[in-house]
Amino acid sequence: MAVAPLNFHRRPLALLRCSRLRAANETAKKVVLRSPSAAVFIATALLTGCGASGPLAEACAEVGDRWACKDAYLFGANLSGADLAGADLLNVDLREANLAGADLTGAFLINTNLTGTNLTGANLTGADLTDADLTGANLTGADLTDADLTGANLSEANLSEANLSEANLDGSDLTGSDLTKATLSRASLTNAIFREANLDGLNLVGVNLSGAFLEYANLQGADLEGTGLIGTYLIGADLTGANLAGADLTGAWLIGADLTETNLSGAWLSDTFTTDADFTGADLTGACLGEDWVISWEGMRATVDAMQLVSTVRGEPCR
Repeated sequence: MAVAPLNFHRRPLALLRCSRLRAANETAKKVVLRSPSAAVFIATALLTGCGASGPLAEACAEVGDRWACKDAYLFGANLSGADLAGADLLNVDLREANLAGADLTGAFLINTNLTGTNLTGANLTGADLTDADLTGANLTGADLTDADLTGANLSEANLSEANLSEANLDGSDLTGSDLTKATLSRASLTNAIFREANLDGLNLVGVNLSGAFLEYANLQGADLEGTGLIGTYLIGADLTGANLAGADLTGAWLIGADLTETNLSGAWLSDTFTTDADFTGADLTGACLGEDWVISWEGMRATVDAMQLVSTVRGEPCR
């Protein structure tokens, strides 16, 4: 028995159940609405409960070997394990959707709403997430290698064990995010916001954090050797036992920071603000403090004798 074609007239956001889509004519997936808005495909329909085994592909327009789902409303959809490599997901509403294990390699997620979305173990290698909203998203174990997250909102996101190697996080907001055991090698974090974020024990060697906001962040035991921290805000940050050997902290703000037992050997600290910072047991051997080191000695809880200074506090040559 022939299946009646779907009626989209006057329903640009029609509610389509998976079972209805399975029964629809094959041509339905490219039906153009006869409405003034024109050229709106099934991609703009409201999909409910459509998982990887359901007709996700049928809900989007085919463009070569990729799926175009621009402006689709997929709130709460179950898309776990879905193949969305290279998909056009610009401005899509994927709030609280399940994309665990999904393949989003090279996908376009610019300005996409992924608030509270489950992206556990998802492959986002090379994906474009510029200005995407990932507030509270679960990205545990996700692969974001070479992904573009410029200006993305990752507040309160779970990025534990995520791979962010060579990712661009410039200007992104990671306030309160959890990056436990995440990989950030060669990532760009210029002007990124990490307020109260957990970066405990992370390997940040060679990462560019210049101008980043790390106020009250947890950086205990983090490896920041040779890292660029020029003008970085580390006010109230916990850097206990961190390795900052050779790091460039020129003009950085360390007011109230805890640098107990921190390795600052060979670090550049010219023009650094360290009022009320705790340097107890810190190693400043060969550190460049400069003649104009901005510091309140009265506020320091460590004495000069407690530091391992190569010579005197003032007069170490810089550059």
